[in-house]
Amino acid sequence: MNTIPVTCSKDCGAGCPLTAVIADGRIVQITDNPLKGDYMLGCPKGYQMHTALDHSDRLRYPLIRTGARGSGRFRRANWDEALQLIAEHIGRRQNGLDGGLPSIMRIGGSGSCRSLVHNTGSLAKRFLSAVGASSSGTYTDTLGNYSSEAADFMKPHLFGPGENDFGIDPRTLLQSEALILLGLNPGDTRFGCRTEQVLAEVKRKGTPVIIIDPRKTRSVRLYASQWIPIRPGTDSVLLSALLYEVLKYSGSSRINSRKGQNSERHIERICNDFNLIREYVLGSADGLVKTPEWAAPICGIDSRTIRRLAELMMEKRPAALLPGLSVQRTLGGEETDRLGLALQILLGNIGVAGGSAGCGQWNYCRKPQIQRIPSRVYASAAAEAPTEAADKAAPALAPKPYGVPVYQWADAVLNPAVYGLTEAVSMIYNVGGNFLGQSADTLKTAAALEQMDFIVTHEHMLTPTAAWSDIVLPASMFLERNDINTANSGLVLYSGQAVEARDDVKDDYEIFRRLASLLGCEEIFTEGRSPDQWLEYLLANSEIKDLKRFKEIGWWEYSGPDSPWIGLSDFIRDPERFPLGTPSGKIELSSASYLESGGSKYPLPQQLITTEDFPLAMVTPHERYRINSQFIDTPALKNLSDDDVWMHPDDAEKRGISSGDSVIIESEIGSIRAEVRITRRIMPGAVSKCQGTYVDTEWLMSALSLREEVPGSGVNVLTSAVPTKPSRGSRSHSIAVEVRKA
Repeated sequence: MNTIPVTCSKDCGAGCPLTAVIADGRIVQITDNPLKGDYMLGCPKGYQMHTALDHSDRLRYPLIRTGARGSGRFRRANWDEALQLIAEHIGRRQNGLDGGLPSIMRIGGSGSCRSLVHNTGSLAKRFLSAVGASSSGTYTDTLGNYSSEAADFMKPHLFGPGENDFGIDPRTLLQSEALILLGLNPGDTRFGCRTEQVLAEVKRKGTPVIIIDPRKTRSVRLYASQWIPIRPGTDSVLLSALLYEVLKYSGSSRINSRKGQNSERHIERICNDFNLIREYVLGSADGLVKTPEWAAPICGIDSRTIRRLAELMMEKRPAALLPGLSVQRTLGGEETDRLGLALQILLGNIGVAGGSAGCGQWNYCRKPQIQRIPSRVYASAAAEAPTEAADKAAPALAPKPYGVPVYQWADAVLNPAVYGLTEAVSMIYNVGGNFLGQSADTLKTAAALEQMDFIVTHEHMLTPTAAWSDIVLPASMFLERNDINTANSGLVLYSGQAVEARDDVKDDYEIFRRLASLLGCEEIFTEGRSPDQWLEYLLANSEIKDLKRFKEIGWWEYSGPDSPWIGLSDFIRDPERFPLGTPSGKIELSSASYLESGGSKYPLPQQLITTEDFPLAMVTPHERYRINSQFIDTPALKNLSDDDVWMHPDDAEKRGISSGDSVIIESEIGSIRAEVRITRRIMPGAVSKCQGTYVDTEWLMSALSLREEVPGSGVNVLTSAVPTKPSRGSRSHSIAVEVRKA
């Protein structure tokens, strides 16, 4: 037996040092890397990665569709035939026939989203950019992401453009006096490979850990000293009431002072417009004082609990407010970021060990000085600088692509003029994305795909989106190639090729190289480098100096004087010497750029409006044993997944529903059938069903052709494609539904 360091490149923010154990050319086990650092730990999904390599459903050769879309009827093709057919469709658009290059839309990208070489998003963009460079054209891209668009949108408005990484190393939480997890469920959804172990130690220390969530999640059981149930989508209302309580005692001895970091003078030094938050909270902006009594009936949290939480945060300092991405995937998710940040400013918890910024992706650490293959192609001067930032000195060979918000891509296909597209999209190139399951409003998604002349998908399995495609190409998995990966926590990880790709499987880079050759732009795409040559080139231009050691142990992290990372610490210590990138050099809670983008001067907390027809608020969390729909067919994980509908006993009794019943969940968008679980682990008035299951393609075909109202499957049958604004991001936790016995 021999071993090799590997790491998962799936759509997860953890980044875990793992080891593949190999015998007779097969991976027999994946374990935690014995050379991993402190607190690092993998997860059940990572340990089962190798079982997908020889799965009975693994795609092993190219497929060309022979039946109706979604029918699953394909014939086997060889690579020359499949690539020639794709090249013909792209070539016609490249030459101005069948529309131009803007009629090609790129979707996908989450199949291998943390890789620096075999990144599914970057490679697809680079290939289409190379095609455009040979014809002075450009394609249509999808911008942003489903996971964190509202938070990512707010970041430059609050802190300025650039890499203002305001996150923290999870190890600094060991210095916290209290933790407040707002919609964060790290026991199921990975937020770094250290987070779970650190939280377990925080609990052992006896530090108060408050988890605020509609559900009593696995994280509540593992880490919490208190669970506070909250009505879905009302997090910004709760934060407003907490701000009111803290403002009442601002400057008094009631707040446990920490070197004056909550003083009026300090706040003025770091934030140029905190007075607007004060006006909003105290009611001078809208005549509505944001008291706990105001918030209680909206949030479903009694006013005494809100006050006690505020008292805890005033007494226990520094405290870390850690939001999950769930709280910004709601209507008004942008305001949750703004108000969480304001609360931590007021309490003096920013930029100090044990504190946090209270917003965004709190686990983002210092970005390592290493880049991925550029997603656009540049003139030859780029050969000395592979980073897109550095390439600004060299002219781009292709125009910047047209772009539409990814959450509204189907709307853009169906209504191109509304989204400013110069021509209708007629071809989709999808690499590593299952949009037919993960996009909001499944029927609208299917209608957009149905309208296409041609769809290409690179995949490992025949997902519903692949089944809706014209050509499906079998792509390699990360265990079958060499790569470098990064993680939100600041780690760089080496993932060696553990086994050879079997059958007729090829990596995405090779697929694009061959297509580029057929289209006359191979040299532009590759710059004369193979994937392994790109890997060595990226490493040679990185801050990692001992490359041999890096490949031996499989991971690297920065260990300079500012490690472990505490975002904004220099700025908080000396804002004049270390200003932010905003016009004022300070945090801007109501920036001019935000107002220009459609944001409001004062916070505007939104809440899901339930009705008599749809009286329940539904959330669609991630499942512990899947990453979206990835791993859905992994035998060791499939039976562990929880895909029941959670419902409180009070709500079930009103409807005559018992545990195990088959129920119909209806929203204004559609309806699905599922099995119900009656549990007090969810608050009254809320229901929950995990996202990430495959949609039934036969039902979709029937629903599209016959317009039948038979309930479907998959929670995105229920979700609306109308985004939260102004970010135009996901609002998939803002669903009003009714549940009835089937």
